[in-house]
Amino acid sequence: MALTLKYTASKIDELEREKKKPIVACLDDTTISNLASFIEKGKVNEDGRIGCSRAVAFAEIDDYMAAGGDTDGLLLDIMEALVDAGFLSRNLNFQLIKQTAKQKIDQAIKTL
Repeated sequence: MALTLKYTASKIDELEREKKKPIVACLDDTTISNLASFIEKGKVNEDGRIGCSRAVAFAEIDDYMAAGGDTDGLLLDIMEALVDAGFLSRNLNFQLIKQTAKQKIDQAIKTL
C-alpha cells in the first residue's frame, strides 16, 4: 500500500472549491468518489509532480484495496498527509488513531 500523498494550498483550494465546503468537512464524505478526489489532488508521482487523473486515482484505490487496504485505512492515510502538510491539526496522533482503529476492528471481528 505505497500511496504517497502530499497536499499544497493550491490543491486544497481546488478541493474546497469543487466540494463547496472546507477541507475538514470534505473528510466527512467517505464515498469512493470523494476519496478519489483526494488522491487526484495529492498523489505524488514518480517524477515528483503532485496530482493525477481521475482514472489513475481509481486505479490507485484498486491497488490499495488489492494490497489489503480498506476505505478506513485510505481515509486515515489521507488525513495523515493533510496533518503532515499542516492542513489539519498537527496535534493529531496518527499512530494512536491507527492502533485504536485496529483494536476496534479486531474486537468487532471477535464478536462476529
